[in-house]
Amino acid sequence: MGKGMKSQQLTILNEKIKHDDLCRLAAKWLKKRQYIGIVTVNNWMIYNDEKPDVIGFNKCGGNTTLIEVKTSRADFKRDFKKPFRVDQKRGMGTFRYYCCPEGIITRDDLPDNWGLLIYKNKNIFISVSALPHREKNRLAEAYMLNYYLRFPDKFKANRV
Repeated sequence: MGKGMKSQQLTILNEKIKHDDLCRLAAKWLKKRQYIGIVTVNNWMIYNDEKPDVIGFNKCGGNTTLIEVKTSRADFKRDFKKPFRVDQKRGMGTFRYYCCPEGIITRDDLPDNWGLLIYKNKNIFISVSALPHREKNRLAEAYMLNYYLRFPDKFKANRV
């Protein structure tokens, strides 16, 4: 690899964005998909095992889309140790995506059926489309949705 290529690659990899800012961008991307009714970010207030960075519930209540935001390769690698990643049936999301700046995650890194959203030039693009997960933790999703609907004031800052 030539000198010019290496510095160009570093420029792309060094496109810095904070985790929370990328979560908000990913939520806006998800909200633009017309079937989504509720989109929330930073769901740390919920008492589920899994606390997705972004989750969207469609208007009919059947499909959900989960987005895990990663701003470093190390954070991405740690994700595989979580119990709901080891056993995919324990995870939330009919459709599941990782979202990261370009160069952190590649297609070959993805678990089965996961999609990849790339942040580049202040926009989010689909690099790999997610396939549906037939088995998921519907109870955790129902709990989360119920909590949002019962206590909407607690989530004003989290909704997009």
